[in-house]
Amino acid sequence: MNQLNVSTVIKVQHISRYPNLLFSIFGLVTNFFHFFIVLKTMKTNPIFKFLMLICVLDWIFITITATKELIDIINYIDHKLCLGFINYADVYWNIIIRYVNKCVMATGFWITIFIGFIQILAIKNHQKPIWNQKRSTRISLVTIVVFFVFFLIEATFQLILFFQIPFQSCLHDQNSRLARLEIMDWITVGVIVTERLEDMIYGIKIVPIIVLFIWLRVIRKKAVEFGKLENSKIINSLLWASLFYDYSYLVIIRPLLIMSKSTDYQTALNSFFSLSSGPVAPVRNKAIMTSGTPRA
Repeated sequence: MNQLNVSTVIKVQHISRYPNLLFSIFGLVTNFFHFFIVLKTMKTNPIFKFLMLICVLDWIFITITATKELIDIINYIDHKLCLGFINYADVYWNIIIRYVNKCVMATGFWITIFIGFIQILAIKNHQKPIWNQKRSTRISLVTIVVFFVFFLIEATFQLILFFQIPFQSCLHDQNSRLARLEIMDWITVGVIVTERLEDMIYGIKIVPIIVLFIWLRVIRKKAVEFGKLENSKIINSLLWASLFYDYSYLVIIRPLLIMSKSTDYQTALNSFFSLSSGPVAPVRNKAIMTSGTPRA
């Protein structure tokens, strides 16, 4: 790739960061309100305990993404033709945020999958309290810890590998990385194994998502009978959204999906904005206001 093509690619990337940053800011604003609505709705609908965790994960993801876009815009001013990392601080920053976002994304869509299975159990065992605080907390903590540990290990292997490759500022040298991976040792094995496991974590999600969607449709009549149809609708919409979670800026539509399916959410939303606008002065009856003793 010649210098002209490199310059064009970098300019296009730079221009695309502005709308991406705007999307991220919009997502931060919507998730700010979404957090308080979900917090209020948790009191009436136990499924929202999981949705609160997903809301926090989305907020972390969008915050990191917005920060990265802003830093990249600033860096472009002094390094207009930089295709790789600027310095070692840039290396640390990019690898850390990359794997934090990967952890957040994986936790988010697998929590959604677990919600789907719990909903099926709740419909099939409608007389038992399947949704409860203890079970929600346990599933959430186990999922977070498992993915945090895994992506921490993967990021560590990637950092060790990177520092065994000759570093040149603003040079994206993929050939050196591939050459290093040809040397079979514990670092190479660690990198390859964790990358394959990551592919599985992201790749196999389509199977349980499709299974859950079909399953929830099959037991739809039971959900109606036991008053659980609304939660099934919420979960179905979130399952389909999880299929496209890799498109990072689609996470901002999650509050809109929940709002469109949940009457509890809509009620809490109306209540939130009613309280935010303050007490409304009472309006006097028009007939009283216009009545009076006619003038002579």
